[in-house]
Amino acid sequence: MDNQLASLKIKKHLAKVLFLIVPTWLVCFFILWQTGKYFSVIMESQYLMQSIFIGLGMLGSALFYAFRFRFVTTFSVLVIGLYLIYWSIDKFSYGEFDAYFFSVQFFVFSIMFSLGWFLSWGFIRKEKFPIIISVLFFVISIFLIAKQKDITVNSLLQAFVPLILFILYIFYAVQLIAQNKDLSQSFWAYLLRRLGLFILFSFLIIGIVLWSLRSEIIAKVSEFGSGVQAKESMLKKNKDGSFSLKDYTKLSGNLGRDNQLLFVAKINNFFEDGQPNPLYLTSFYYSKYDTASETFEPDSLIPQNDLFRPNPSKIGLYFTETDSSVLKQALKDKFTKVIDIEVYKTILSPNEFVAPITSYFIQPITVDQNNKEQYKSAYRAKSLVSELNSAYFVYNPGSVQALKQFQEMRYEQLRTANDFSGISKEFIDYYTSVPENERFEEIANLAKETTKGASNNLDKVVAIRDYFLSKDENGKPLFKYSDNPGVPDIPSASKLNYFLFENRKGYCAYYAGATLFMLRSLGIPSRIAAGFLTQDRNSGHNKGWYWFYADQAHAWVQVYFPGYGWLDFDTTVGNDEAQKAPQPDGTPPNTPGNAIWAVEGLITEVDTIQKFAKIKTSKFIFKDKLYVLSELETINMDLSVASIGKDSINIPIAQLKIGDSATAISFAEAFKKVQIVNSESSKNLLQSFPKPAPVDELQIKKNIKDEISSKVKAEENTNVFSWKKWLTIIGIIMVILLILFVCLSFIYKIYLNFRAKYSKTFPEKAYWNFTFVQFYLHQMGFERIQNTAWDFAKEIDGKLPLNYNQYIQYYLKLKYANEALKPEEQDILQQFKPHFIKIVNQTIPAKKRMMRMFNPIRTLGFLSTKNH
Repeated sequence: MDNQLASLKIKKHLAKVLFLIVPTWLVCFFILWQTGKYFSVIMESQYLMQSIFIGLGMLGSALFYAFRFRFVTTFSVLVIGLYLIYWSIDKFSYGEFDAYFFSVQFFVFSIMFSLGWFLSWGFIRKEKFPIIISVLFFVISIFLIAKQKDITVNSLLQAFVPLILFILYIFYAVQLIAQNKDLSQSFWAYLLRRLGLFILFSFLIIGIVLWSLRSEIIAKVSEFGSGVQAKESMLKKNKDGSFSLKDYTKLSGNLGRDNQLLFVAKINNFFEDGQPNPLYLTSFYYSKYDTASETFEPDSLIPQNDLFRPNPSKIGLYFTETDSSVLKQALKDKFTKVIDIEVYKTILSPNEFVAPITSYFIQPITVDQNNKEQYKSAYRAKSLVSELNSAYFVYNPGSVQALKQFQEMRYEQLRTANDFSGISKEFIDYYTSVPENERFEEIANLAKETTKGASNNLDKVVAIRDYFLSKDENGKPLFKYSDNPGVPDIPSASKLNYFLFENRKGYCAYYAGATLFMLRSLGIPSRIAAGFLTQDRNSGHNKGWYWFYADQAHAWVQVYFPGYGWLDFDTTVGNDEAQKAPQPDGTPPNTPGNAIWAVEGLITEVDTIQKFAKIKTSKFIFKDKLYVLSELETINMDLSVASIGKDSINIPIAQLKIGDSATAISFAEAFKKVQIVNSESSKNLLQSFPKPAPVDELQIKKNIKDEISSKVKAEENTNVFSWKKWLTIIGIIMVILLILFVCLSFIYKIYLNFRAKYSKTFPEKAYWNFTFVQFYLHQMGFERIQNTAWDFAKEIDGKLPLNYNQYIQYYLKLKYANEALKPEEQDILQQFKPHFIKIVNQTIPAKKRMMRMFNPIRTLGFLSTKNH
């Protein structure tokens, strides 16, 4: 018997390792992977290694605590030992890089290994520990969801479903292993069968629920969120404090505004008389609409994609990136010209690119030393624009005669642009598509009524613009601009239709969305552009320079005219609510000019004392010309006067690391003296450069790694909604489930009493009363385990004055014997339950009874056995 018990103990220890510790390690891996998206300490590329560290700790602890070692003593020795090793590495590692690398790596290893050691000990030794850890993991998942900027259905399911499954699994597996006291060889088969069926059943139920209710959840959460009037914004704030344009815009009841300066731009576009002709700056297009959440989104599969969207932070200073294919995709060949633009960023993200449509060229440039405190990065861009495009295409020219003439000339040209015969059917179908919904039939009818009498597309466009500028019967504007347009009283009602037909108040997304569907219903190709509206606030000074604030983030419609391409068309009415710029537009930044020499490559050596470094490269720029080397070359650089920057922040040379991707530039006189000989090879020219090469600026680029880009988001077909409402809904559900779980014993007790009370036959009533007695004894700590009913009754009678043995005798006679019970025997069965409850209540204190009833794990253990 002792050997059997020892064997069962070993089996249970192994079962805890396989069925509790290994799944917990997988969840740790999942949490580290999620955490790596938000914290640099747990970098995305290291979550696998850190998971291995935790796994090693778990494995070591599981083996160690298979023996009767005390935890506090052994764990203290482990922590002290790891600290001494860390201290030794920090003290005796030579070299700045080695000391930093090894000490940090070992510190991370120590934390993860100790965490794994602690988790494994808890699962091996403490019965309630798995429950506590499960709850902790769930809280962590909520915290990680809250760290996300853009919450989606997919991200919520990804974060919560694995943790919910894990919690349910752990609750069940812990009790199953604890209750399984089978001394036979069926131990493993029993566990595998029960756990396997439980996992399959859980996946099946959750999968069915999510599959059947996913669309309803999206729509309902969207409606629920809109009722709270959560603030929507065109911008999102990044971890580094910079701002980026959101790659979606949602119709909301409340628009948040900010007046911080984002960037300054010089747009070299002027009228013939020298007056500036401002242009809107485009970042991307919204060409997809989600009717459930009323959200406009980009589409990576648009036909004739003329969007040039580089990442300036990934391109070396004075190196260039060009995409000439967008020029063909723009489908314009009349009245075109190339314009230049310079953008100087303050708090606009280094990754953001904005320019007039259609841009095709970018060159990051340095910022003058005198302006670096205000401007963090800059670039030049080129765009092929239509001479008919202008911000004044939108604005009322007022009394300026030159603008009136320019506008009339434009209208005259575009009134003839109605022949779409040379445009592909795919293009027309895509940019004139409207959702098949009765809501959009109302919009189509309004568009037909508004443009009645207009014979060409231009006049239809103008008629729609005039409709939004029209006045009501009292002479007041029919439509007004509002950052707080409100929402319909009925949550499921369309905000777009509410804007058009009822309250007629909204911000740019409302006007752009309404205009888009009005135009498309008339068969006019159109799309929504996201970017910045350009306002000319200077009075004759600094012509061509424009200041862009956060409240100038904007959405408007672009209309396609055959031969002339996409033209900006903005129907948003004047904004009386808009705050003025916090200060007058200042002095433009100094233009640094072109660097004489620029090189891009990887740092291979750093000398912080001599202030020089080596860079390995395959290309360089010299006097505005790109030279490509046939093989990698190493260049010595003099950094004694160089400013070193990383992520728009100046750093000391001590933070320069081997393996950094960097761009070096120089304006030095020594390079001006170098002469270019015709047909000279790139390598020979490189040899003629001064050694070491004097560097004025060294820019460290961000680490090259996979990032969550707009393209990935588009492929995921995300749906945007209020994450706070999602967390509230899930939190309420989890609280309800937790309360039900904690009260499981009471719920089951009520159920047994209900079945006994409404039983139709005496044997059935006796069965439910017997089950109640067995359950209550089990809950109070009297476990039957593998005992027979007779042996268990004798054991109970030795502890409680119940005369339980007689009760069991008559119950088994009723259940298995062919003869009927005598009346007195039936009376004993009927009266035993009240007698039983009275004796138990007298014997066990009320506080102890209550604590044992609030133990759902014991209830699960009773339900998983066959002793009832």
